[in-house]
Amino acid sequence: MLYPRVSITDENSRRTFGQFLAEFRTDFGGWSPNTWRGLSGMLRKLYEEFGDQPLESITTRDIERYLTRRRNLDGVTTSTTNRYLVTLKTLFKTAYNWDYITDDPTSRLNPNVAEISELMCG
Repeated sequence: MLYPRVSITDENSRRTFGQFLAEFRTDFGGWSPNTWRGLSGMLRKLYEEFGDQPLESITTRDIERYLTRRRNLDGVTTSTTNRYLVTLKTLFKTAYNWDYITDDPTSRLNPNVAEISELMCG
């Protein structure tokens, strides 16, 4: 049975991505110490991009735009942008589960499978 989402509080609506990330680092127990170390650079880049934005204001389009820019302008591989997306999915799913956002902007995004298709067909 699905329960309706409660509306977020004023405090949560003002919470920035950076504030959430600080809390996530303290309270999230789903990653091993090795995972935290491996993702530290990625989390730093995400903080640089989204840190000052209110968490609730980040849209699916913002995330798509960021991943596309990283791939096309920064020369990041598809595999790396997929890792960014998976990390963002974990972050936003946690924010949703903690009632900090009413909608998960990553829920409609899927990793780019072009690289996998090339490996299988090529």
